[in-house]
Amino acid sequence: MVADTHDELPEAKAKFPAFRRYEKEMKDREGNTILIDKKSSMNHLHASWLVKKEYNKLWSKADECPLYRQKIEQQEDDKGNKLPYKRSKTTKKLITTRGNRALSGHTLKTLASGAAATIGAQLKQDAKMLRIDLPEGGEVEDAKQPMQPSFTLAASYAIEAAFVAYVQEIFRVAVDIKKAAGKHQKVTARVCQSAANIVNKRLATATGFVAPAIRRRGVPEGAIKKKKLAKPAAAGKEMASP
Repeated sequence: MVADTHDELPEAKAKFPAFRRYEKEMKDREGNTILIDKKSSMNHLHASWLVKKEYNKLWSKADECPLYRQKIEQQEDDKGNKLPYKRSKTTKKLITTRGNRALSGHTLKTLASGAAATIGAQLKQDAKMLRIDLPEGGEVEDAKQPMQPSFTLAASYAIEAAFVAYVQEIFRVAVDIKKAAGKHQKVTARVCQSAANIVNKRLATATGFVAPAIRRRGVPEGAIKKKKLAKPAAAGKEMASP
């Protein structure tokens, strides 16, 4: 998600007209002419706002996506007649589908809590290295009240979309492995594990800051290695005969 750069530039937000692209002879809120050296900062604010606006439009319609909707089975009465669908109180439309969530709210909170615990442990080690005294024995997260952050509906859909895409990519690689091997009719657990390792390696390579492999430089062609010759042992002094 694009960060809100307006919090990073409070002076520009307070002085310049908000969410506008830089124009020639543009005036700020105080009536002063805005110099051209502020063009980049204003255009950055403008672009950030446009991206955030379109992103909100995208996820405001995510609830209507077939990926997150499931058809409701129409109920029947005692005589076998199908009962009508319920109507929405706001739109007055028939409710024929319901939410189809891949990850529940409890699952998202558990994942986020585990990530917060990992970050807290890293902070503890960094504080210990810098000789910073933290309260309660140095623990950042309380054991009885762990962090349970809440997620908005759009954030939940974004995480679910990434999770579903991740699982789909693993299954696609597993199918490719099965077809290449030609030994099984169905995808086995071992094939899925191998596919998961391949996808995880691709993600680590694409998002990491370190090269996936480092090649060791060999001896250039034509170079001759100089062999170290063993030094002859020093001759012992001859013992004089008695």
